[in-house]
Amino acid sequence: MLSNYPVDQLLGDHEKCYFGGSLEARLQKIISLLNLPIVVPVPKAIEQAKKIITTNRESISKRIIEQYHEPTLKEKIKIISKY
Repeated sequence: MLSNYPVDQLLGDHEKCYFGGSLEARLQKIISLLNLPIVVPVPKAIEQAKKIITTNRESISKRIIEQYHEPTLKEKIKIISKY
Protein backbone atom coordinates (compact mmCIF):
# COMPACT_ATOMS: atom_id res chain seq x y z
CA MET A 1 0.00 0.00 0.00
CA LEU A 2 1.28 3.43 -0.87
CA SER A 3 0.07 4.89 2.42
CA ASN A 4 2.97 3.12 4.17
CA TYR A 5 5.55 5.12 2.19
CA PRO A 6 6.50 8.74 3.03
CA VAL A 7 5.79 11.00 0.04
CA ASP A 8 9.31 12.43 -0.15
CA GLN A 9 10.73 8.90 -0.11
CA LEU A 10 8.36 7.88 -2.91
CA LEU A 11 8.99 10.82 -5.19
CA GLY A 12 12.66 11.42 -4.51
CA ASP A 13 14.21 13.46 -7.33
CA HIS A 14 11.57 12.52 -9.91
CA GLU A 15 10.16 15.33 -11.97
CA LYS A 16 6.57 15.44 -13.15
CA CYS A 17 5.94 12.60 -15.56
CA TYR A 18 3.08 12.12 -17.97
CA PHE A 19 2.17 8.66 -19.21
CA GLY A 20 -0.15 7.58 -21.98
CA GLY A 21 -1.92 4.32 -22.50
CA SER A 22 -4.42 2.33 -20.50
CA LEU A 23 -4.85 2.76 -16.77
CA GLU A 24 -3.12 -0.56 -16.19
CA ALA A 25 -0.15 0.39 -18.40
CA ARG A 26 0.25 3.77 -16.68
CA LEU A 27 0.09 2.19 -13.24
CA GLN A 28 2.68 -0.44 -14.21
CA LYS A 29 4.98 2.34 -15.43
CA ILE A 30 4.62 4.28 -12.16
CA ILE A 31 5.26 1.15 -10.10
CA SER A 32 8.43 0.35 -12.02
CA LEU A 33 9.61 3.98 -11.99
CA LEU A 34 9.26 4.23 -8.21
CA ASN A 35 10.45 0.64 -7.59
CA LEU A 36 7.32 -0.16 -5.56
CA PRO A 37 6.59 -3.71 -4.47
CA ILE A 38 3.52 -5.28 -6.05
CA VAL A 39 1.40 -6.53 -3.16
CA VAL A 40 -1.79 -7.01 -5.20
CA PRO A 41 -1.79 -7.73 -8.94
CA VAL A 42 -2.43 -4.50 -10.86
CA PRO A 43 -5.70 -5.58 -12.51
CA LYS A 44 -7.11 -6.69 -9.16
CA ALA A 45 -5.97 -3.45 -7.49
CA ILE A 46 -7.68 -1.41 -10.21
CA GLU A 47 -10.88 -3.42 -9.77
CA GLN A 48 -10.79 -2.93 -5.98
CA ALA A 49 -10.15 0.81 -6.37
CA LYS A 50 -13.08 1.17 -8.79
CA LYS A 51 -15.37 -0.61 -6.30
CA ILE A 52 -14.24 1.68 -3.48
CA ILE A 53 -14.71 4.80 -5.63
CA THR A 54 -18.20 3.68 -6.69
CA THR A 55 -19.19 2.95 -3.09
CA ASN A 56 -17.88 6.33 -1.92
CA ARG A 57 -19.69 8.20 -4.70
CA GLU A 58 -22.95 6.46 -3.86
CA SER A 59 -22.48 7.22 -0.17
CA ILE A 60 -21.81 10.89 -0.85
CA SER A 61 -24.79 11.14 -3.19
CA LYS A 62 -27.00 9.57 -0.55
CA ARG A 63 -25.79 12.04 2.09
CA ILE A 64 -26.43 15.00 -0.21
CA ILE A 65 -29.94 13.78 -0.95
CA GLU A 66 -30.63 13.19 2.76
CA GLN A 67 -29.51 16.72 3.62
CA TYR A 68 -31.89 18.32 1.13
CA HIS A 69 -35.06 19.85 2.45
CA GLU A 70 -37.83 21.60 0.59
CA PRO A 71 -37.40 25.35 1.07
CA THR A 72 -40.03 26.98 3.26
CA LEU A 73 -42.18 29.77 1.87
CA LYS A 74 -40.00 32.29 3.70
CA GLU A 75 -36.83 30.80 2.14
CA LYS A 76 -38.40 30.82 -1.33
CA ILE A 77 -39.34 34.49 -0.99
CA LYS A 78 -35.82 35.30 0.20
CA ILE A 79 -34.32 33.49 -2.80
CA ILE A 80 -36.69 35.15 -5.29
CA SER A 81 -36.12 38.61 -3.81
CA LYS A 82 -32.37 38.34 -4.47
CA TYR A 83 -32.99 38.47 -8.21
